[in-house]
Parts: sequence; structure tokens; C-alpha cells
Amino acid sequence: DILDTKINNEVLRQEAAALEITVDQSEIDDYVTQMSSRYESPEKWHEALDKLGMTEDDYRENIENNLYKQKIEATLDTSDVDPTDPLAYAQSYLTTLDGAKRSSHILFDAADEATAQDGGDVGWDDPVNTFVTEYQTALDGLAPGQVSDLVPSQYGIHIIKCTEQFTAPAELTSLDQLPDGLSDYVTAQASSVDADSAYNTWLEEKRHAAEITVN
Repeated sequence: DILDTKINNEVLRQEAAALEITVDQSEIDDYVTQMSSRYESPEKWHEALDKLGMTEDDYRENIENNLYKQKIEATLDTSDVDPTDPLAYAQSYLTTLDGAKRSSHILFDAADEATAQDGGDVGWDDPVNTFVTEYQTALDGLAPGQVSDLVPSQYGIHIIKCTEQFTAPAELTSLDQLPDGLSDYVTAQASSVDADSAYNTWLEEKRHAAEITVN
């Protein structure tokens, strides 16, 4: 499996170079910063990587490969792919969406509780968005319309309001039964499945045509 992954990544990188597709280090930095900022400290971030058996260099390489993949996918023709029905996708993952909560917040600077920053709607929680642990824990304890106490996190101090909670119907027959945000999510996920299918076909063709030497 490891060898197979390395071959796929090498084919991906060589084909990206042939198409003059590049990934800037700043793009990788943005992803790493976004993910590492979810942890209390650099030490906690590296502890999380250690548990995955990865170094930060390994993580950066994975991000770079994923960015190449996304950019390759954007160039591919998906007209030959049997399109994924967003409704069928939503029906398959309805239990995952059940109970999802939407929230808004006011965020105060951690150094000054009297100074309010821009806040507002942050959308739906898991699986649509991943929030910092303190935020998610507080949101889990709120019913629609309820407002939290002060919730400190590394981003500052939040006042959270649960604005909506989705309860899955016994039968989903239309995307109109999903609230805004969740319907957009399942439609995007269905498109992502199609893009992955086109990419896998493309990669298999390129790999089959490649001259591969295993030392």
C-alpha cells in the first residue's frame, strides 16, 4: 500500500509538472496554519501529529499532494462520469446530518472582554464545519434559541447562540427538506464524488502509460 501511494504521488507530480501546474509554499503554509491553530500550543499540534505517526514535513507533503490533486481535478472533463444524485447522496448520509446545529457568535478579543469584534453566523457544525473543541462543546449543550455563557478559546471569548437544529425526516424525498447550508453541502459533496471518479480514471490511465521502476 505504501509503495502504491508513492507511485501515485510521483505520477501525479510529474503530470502536474507537464501541465505546468504548481503549488506555492504559501498555499501549504495557509493549510498548516489553519490546522495547527486549532491546538492550544505548537507542542499539542506536534503531539497530534505524533499520534498519527507523522512529522510536520510529512503533513506538509500530504497537503501539497492534495493541492496538486485538486488542481488536476479542476482541469478534467467529468462529462463521461455517471453523475452522483445529490438527493441519493443526502439519503445515504441522512443520519450523519441528523442533529446538526447552526450557530452564530460574538467574538471578544481574549485580552479585552469589553471589546467586541465582528461576529455572526458561522454555519452548521459537523460534518459541514469543524469548530474548536471549546466552541463545539458549548454548542452541543445549547438548544435552538439558547445563548451560552462566555466561552474562552485560543481565538478569544465567544458568546454563542444556537440558531437552528436539523431533525432528519423519516423519509427524505427532496433536497427542499434540508435547510440552507446543508443542501449546499450535500450538493457539493456529490460533485466531489464525481470529481474523484474522474481523477481516479485519469490517474489510472497515466499510471498505466508510465514507465515505473521499483528498486
